[in-house]
Amino acid sequence: MELKNLDLSLLYRILSRVGEFREEHPSLLQTVDLLDLVPDVAKEHGEQQALFYLERHVIHLQERGYLRSSTARLPGSGLRVLQLSSQGEMFVQPELAEFGREPMLPQVMRSLEHNIQVLTYSEAEKESMFYRLREAMASQAPDVIAKVITEVGVAIIKAQM
Repeated sequence: MELKNLDLSLLYRILSRVGEFREEHPSLLQTVDLLDLVPDVAKEHGEQQALFYLERHVIHLQERGYLRSSTARLPGSGLRVLQLSSQGEMFVQPELAEFGREPMLPQVMRSLEHNIQVLTYSEAEKESMFYRLREAMASQAPDVIAKVITEVGVAIIKAQM
């Protein structure tokens, strides 16, 4: 296992674990509690190396504003205590990002519609995209909305190349 680069899936798993743990014991999660997220590293390189590997990921998440650690370390452990920051809470619970703000989905729709409008496709093709996009929204089916946004997004990206 390559330990030089950060593992994106591990970053996600760390945030998920801290998010799950906050319900049981807020502010008491330690780096050592994350060791089971990297069993291959611990087995191949040892527990201390696994802790160093986890620590790099934790530091990255701190610097990105997703985690904070208490300045007080647990007596005798030398391990930091981890908490989600407000940015981390929004990562774990995305609907919090809209709290106190205009909902993002209407903004995404306006942006997509603007980008469709400036495509050099025929009017019939653009109208078809508009229809599929609006129909997906009207159906209130997140999987359909995501599929249509992906299809429209690919058309927009191809047109910009």
